[in-house]
Amino acid sequence: MCAPQRTLTVGYTINAALRGITVNELEVKPEGDLYLAGFFGISEDTRAGLSGVPAKVHLAKAFPARCLTKNNPSV
Repeated sequence: MCAPQRTLTVGYTINAALRGITVNELEVKPEGDLYLAGFFGISEDTRAGLSGVPAKVHLAKAFPARCLTKNNPSV
């Protein structure tokens, strides 16, 4: 889960910096179910890897509302 966490952290930080926004605190908590039986080849019926990687993001610095909308492709 470290790779998605770091990717999101870098993405939020870079996008904020490009907009001149200082991020004082950023917490990213990825979640997901890892299917080890498929990963280790124990079960042929179970796919290997993750079903998805949703994440919860907490920003201590207030961003302008326009930067936090779902329709903004940079978020």
